[in-house]
Amino acid sequence: MRFTSFIAIIGIAAGVAGLVVAQAIAKGFADEMRDKVLKNTSHVTIFDESNSSFANPQIINQKIERIENVQNVEPTTYESAVISSKENSSYAVLRIKKFPAKEQGAKEIIRMKQKTKDRKPKSKLPSEKK
Repeated sequence: MRFTSFIAIIGIAAGVAGLVVAQAIAKGFADEMRDKVLKNTSHVTIFDESNSSFANPQIINQKIERIENVQNVEPTTYESAVISSKENSSYAVLRIKKFPAKEQGAKEIIRMKQKTKDRKPKSKLPSEKK
């Protein structure tokens, strides 16, 4: 075998190996992104056709939980909001998770407030640094 043929084979092998590695990395990245998106987004969302709240959500939850392969049912409310600062404002949709029991909800809200109070701000916004 000639030297140039040997170098050509090595080059092709290195190129194929590089493509295999790149595809493996891309596949892993796609899987990771899918998992992150699906972790924070429901797979199925059920709305009342009149856009009001359901009359008896507990019965609907129980019916859905009985469906095969359903892992979790979580009542959620979507509310419109405006986020504003001194320079800007923007429209947002808030996803509000409902708690199963009032006591648990109150405890969770207190825990979240305490967590927020304990956290120190990382830095000020550029407009606040004056």
